[in-house]
Amino acid sequence: MTPANVQSSPAPPAPSGNNVSKWTVILETIKASRSLVYFGAMPWVAVFALVLLIQWMWSASRWSGGCKFVLLFVSACLILLYERWFIRLTRTAVAGETGESPYTFSKKLLPDPHDADDDEGFKRLTQVVDKLQSRIGEEYSDIHSRIGWLVAGQAFLLTGFVTVVNAERMSAGSKQWLTIGIGLAGAAISFVLALSIFYATALVEALKVPRDAAEDLAEEVFNVPKTGVRADTGVHKFGHYATRYIPCLAYVVWVALTVLAIRATFGQATASAMTLMFPPVATAAPPGGPAFPPVGPATSGRGWQVLTPSPSFALGAATFDAQVAGCPGPDETRKKAKEWLNYVVDAWQKRESSAKSDVLILVGGADRIRLGDALRQQYDTNMGLARSRAETIKAMLITATGSTPEKHQLTPDRILVLVTGPQYSPRAGKLLAGQKETCEEFADDRTVQVWLPSSG
Repeated sequence: MTPANVQSSPAPPAPSGNNVSKWTVILETIKASRSLVYFGAMPWVAVFALVLLIQWMWSASRWSGGCKFVLLFVSACLILLYERWFIRLTRTAVAGETGESPYTFSKKLLPDPHDADDDEGFKRLTQVVDKLQSRIGEEYSDIHSRIGWLVAGQAFLLTGFVTVVNAERMSAGSKQWLTIGIGLAGAAISFVLALSIFYATALVEALKVPRDAAEDLAEEVFNVPKTGVRADTGVHKFGHYATRYIPCLAYVVWVALTVLAIRATFGQATASAMTLMFPPVATAAPPGGPAFPPVGPATSGRGWQVLTPSPSFALGAATFDAQVAGCPGPDETRKKAKEWLNYVVDAWQKRESSAKSDVLILVGGADRIRLGDALRQQYDTNMGLARSRAETIKAMLITATGSTPEKHQLTPDRILVLVTGPQYSPRAGKLLAGQKETCEEFADDRTVQVWLPSSG
């Protein structure tokens, strides 16, 4: 009697080349691989739909942090369900139509299953268990190697992706095509390795069926205890979570990065020191409206927001207490300055995503009118006068926020002071005639602009 150790389900006979055309074989192969098509296509459709949804909702209103968290949580759950779906498909593919493991173990291995002194039967049973365990170990070794390739490949590709996105000397078109190419390469590598890992895992599970049967028989007849933990325990499941979920997660992430690269607009202006020197002018409040417009009248580039500038300083003055002939009195100027200061402090405290590392930028200005001898000795140039005006505002803001929480408290190291040249020039005819300038002329040059950090 020849014992049947481990048997595999018989494969169906191959179709004859004379009776079946190659196109029929191709069509049958495609039908048998529909699950692979679904596995590859589903993330693309889902991510495209998600990106469109986000863009549509973002244009309507800015999402709160809670909405973003819920969206990420739902996306993670969908990825896990997607992975579990494909894991089940691979198990079904290995099991075949019967739904059982293609590897079977025959109890006819032992001449007398109830003879505990059967040395020959014990040797045969041990050989079967060792052979199956060795085969399972080889599959696990291959799975671990593929996981290593996957993680290493993701690290290199992700580094390249980030490097291209932040490249300064690369054209917008080159950035977009390179990021798309890197994203497609990452998705392709993740897709192939995920298929390989999932099918190998399904094959291991199929091999464990006859091994468990052999171990059960060894325990029953020869009192040899089983090793390891049962497959349905939490310890066993958690131990294999990395190989089950990392491959699919990597594939979905690369699909998302590729879609974002396709839909991204590279080369947009970003905030820089030069853009701060030439900010857009905030529009004045309409007649009868509030003293100052709400936060956000104008933005420049990305990440900064310009507020309504300060009240105009008097001619040649760096404080709001100066008494200058032809200019508004100190009482009126101080009142306007106090209202404006409250507006700036309120905007600073209500800024988006406030943090202790936020800084405020002040840009002092001065007109083109020449300084007299006394002012020239004090400030040297108009740029020195502009700096002094910004320093006045800086001191006022430090005092006004001295008792606020730490993340809203303005200190000298959280205020950056810059200066800008005049935007308006005196008329040449007036200068030649020796006419004196009035306080109303070039008043916009004698202000201090305030820039807030913004997520816009």
